Amino acid sequence: MSPNGCEAELVRRLVAMPPRDRLETSAISSRSKGLVYEAVEKLKN
Repeated sequence: MSPNGCEAELVRRLVAMPPRDRLETSAISSRSKGLVYEAVEKLKN
């Protein structure tokens, strides 16, 4: 699976930064917590 949309942005941010939790990633990316949590779950699968 190739990441797209929010997943692609999250992958870029995770690679560029030290490990963050989903709440911090949400704040840094200006995305909603729900969207970030959903994208992280997709990336985990």
